[in-house]
Amino acid sequence: MKGLLYKDFYSLKKELRTLLVVTTGVIIIAILLLLSMKHGNLAGGMVEMQAESRFSREELEEMLQLPIMIMLVIPIAFMANIIECFRADEKAGFYHVLHSMPLSVYQKIGARYLTCMLFAGISLSGAAVAALLISFSTDTMTFGEMFGCCMTFCSFFLLYMSIIMPFLYLFSAKVVERLQIVIFVVGLIVVEGIAAMNIFSLPEEEIENLVKEMMEKFIDFLKNGYFKLFLLAMVGFLISYVVSVKIQKSRKGKRA
Repeated sequence: MKGLLYKDFYSLKKELRTLLVVTTGVIIIAILLLLSMKHGNLAGGMVEMQAESRFSREELEEMLQLPIMIMLVIPIAFMANIIECFRADEKAGFYHVLHSMPLSVYQKIGARYLTCMLFAGISLSGAAVAALLISFSTDTMTFGEMFGCCMTFCSFFLLYMSIIMPFLYLFSAKVVERLQIVIFVVGLIVVEGIAAMNIFSLPEEEIENLVKEMMEKFIDFLKNGYFKLFLLAMVGFLISYVVSVKIQKSRKGKRA
């Protein structure tokens, strides 16, 4: 089973190198953004927005926390690249070799799920290091708040991977990649349609109040909502593992 882990991380070596470069870039860009919020163009823009709208400076600063949060999600999103392990196995025809190994289906599937968990931990560590260094440059957000955001994003991606993983045992990696694109596009259209019907038909003052309320709730969820989401992700991951094992057994070891 250790050999399978080594093989998977060898397949992910390019993603690990890219993760290091991206994390460094996130730190630099976030610090430049924070400096601009204090002394640059963003600082002047905030004064103009405060004069032209009903948002206070504190509310504007809270809204500008979102770009920092979005930057922190970039390293964490790398955990979705676990699909590279499936693509490498398909390209090398490794499934035929794996079928002859004296390992149970539980061990074969378990090794891939453990790789996913370890890669998630590495991605989270990269984001946590970025959050720590960024926290030294601002008093807008504490390290605890930024790490809470990292945990929320990580929990979300673990839940997402728990849904995707069984499909990777049913179909090829290329098919699953196309399926992800379709789901993303359809989801985006649905969300934009609902927003257009329910928000943009309201008076301007109500829209501002609604945006303000939604922003506050969303930011609070990102900072503090990780505990329940993480528990849900762990339950989903366990269910996903059981489903993948059943799929593998039904296919008599053709994929693993």
